[in-house]
Amino acid sequence: MMKWSSLKQALRTDAPTSVNEDAGTDSLALSDNHHGGETATPLDMLDMPSPPSPPTGEADRPDAMEGGPDPAVASQHERARDRSLCKALLGSLYDAVLILDEKGNVIGCNPRAEQFFGHTESELWGLSVTRLISGFNTLVLNKIRAHVANGRFTVLSTNGLKADGGTFAAEIAFGAIHYLHPNDLLLTIRNVDRKKKVERKQSLERDAAAYSGTPLLLIQADGAIIYANETATECCSGHRDEPLTSASIDSILADAAPLRAARDRLKSTEDNQWRGEVVVKRGRTSRTYQAVLKRLPPHRDEPATFVLTLEQA
Repeated sequence: MMKWSSLKQALRTDAPTSVNEDAGTDSLALSDNHHGGETATPLDMLDMPSPPSPPTGEADRPDAMEGGPDPAVASQHERARDRSLCKALLGSLYDAVLILDEKGNVIGCNPRAEQFFGHTESELWGLSVTRLISGFNTLVLNKIRAHVANGRFTVLSTNGLKADGGTFAAEIAFGAIHYLHPNDLLLTIRNVDRKKKVERKQSLERDAAAYSGTPLLLIQADGAIIYANETATECCSGHRDEPLTSASIDSILADAAPLRAARDRLKSTEDNQWRGEVVVKRGRTSRTYQAVLKRLPPHRDEPATFVLTLEQA
């Protein structure tokens, strides 16, 4: 029967790292991180063969061997399996992932991180996060670690720094992970460049509509006003600072029937525009406008929305 001491020696020989056999610890001492003649990164180490499982036969079960199972070898086998699972999960994520040690240096990443930052995995390995995330320094990092340690969810909006000197808008979520060390920090990074550009364009369009000299309103199929620019507010209520968004367009027209019929027709036909005259009531007076009603492109299951512009007749 093969003795456990011989099996233990064989496992030590095949394992990618050596086991720290100090009393009371089962942590890995990464003193032999060479693989193929080059220094191995953490993800390289995940590709190395895991140590073989102890025999499972009745006669050769570890607990039947002299001295019982070696806790250090069992722990090493479990950690190698965990690292392999971790690598598979990181590779499947849509967002970029960076793992930092307690000094803020990169000790792990996924393919999306290479794509976002323009660095290869070997270039990212050991790089300080201050060279990858704008505004990061020791003070910020310590504050984030304190939040994570207290179980607080933390998200940071900033810019990622690319290898070619460019930047990208990023939203970063932080969490704790025991990767190589108990206090490692997990950064999940989403590139929101396109989202920010769309938001900026929408903001400019809103500003243009708000300060346009043409009265402009957004109304729903039931006539509820959901937006009115300053010019529309003034011509319909007499005051720029008196909101119209709590009113219905039908309530401020002398005859709401034509516009109501136009909304119903545009909802149910391929036509997307109606032109006609409307009379807007303002206190004891009224004013006639040439109105243009257009239906906005439908968005999912939201109710129909229309743009109404008014030109004085």
